[in-house]
Amino acid sequence: KNLVLDVEGLPDVVMVTPTTIAFSADFDLIDFGPLIATISDNVTEDRRFAINGTSGFENKIKPANFPLVIDVTSTAEGTFLYAANGAMAVVDPTQDGTATVITDGVPSGFQAVTVAVSTTDKRAYFGGLVAGTSFVLVYDISSPLSPSLVGMNEVDGRITSIGANNGMVVYMIDGGETINQFMLSSESTAEPTPTPSKMPIVGDVMPKDEPTSTSSQIKVHLSFICVFVIGFGML
Repeated sequence: KNLVLDVEGLPDVVMVTPTTIAFSADFDLIDFGPLIATISDNVTEDRRFAINGTSGFENKIKPANFPLVIDVTSTAEGTFLYAANGAMAVVDPTQDGTATVITDGVPSGFQAVTVAVSTTDKRAYFGGLVAGTSFVLVYDISSPLSPSLVGMNEVDGRITSIGANNGMVVYMIDGGETINQFMLSSESTAEPTPTPSKMPIVGDVMPKDEPTSTSSQIKVHLSFICVFVIGFGML
């Protein structure tokens, strides 16, 4: 339990500004969502957003992959957080209020477990499951608080984390030894697309015929190793 912020756990974190952070927070073993805090000499809570329809611990993978992931984007309209934990949600971290659950085009039974946002193409990429099958849902976030589904891709394996930039998507699967990737078509529709290709895990030698320039721009949420343990033992 985090004694400073009075929450059960903080499995993930992203920077919002140089002095503001957004935790993925387990508030009380029932409610989950982003917790916004200011960091200076101490960590001080600003606000929290419980997400309706979260999956809680349902889609966790031991030992360290907890399916409550958030990502941030800043646009002319402001700064926004996108969260995945069963439900998909978006919040304005600078304002008190409630999390807006994303519902447009969501397949029946879809459970989001990871998310990445690409400011370049104004897209949010959610990885998740439908009856054990993994999908990537792509949302146009030109209107940040009202995302619209523009693409969907079925992928092999159990997706655990995702990164994306300007239509290039990379993702990891449970037990996988490669980084999987696919490129969205500029004419992408909300229909499954062909099986993605794979590239070597970081550290392996990249085949000469594989492009590398785009991958350097991508932030991959390796949430299964990014466990932020700020609260344990902190008084």
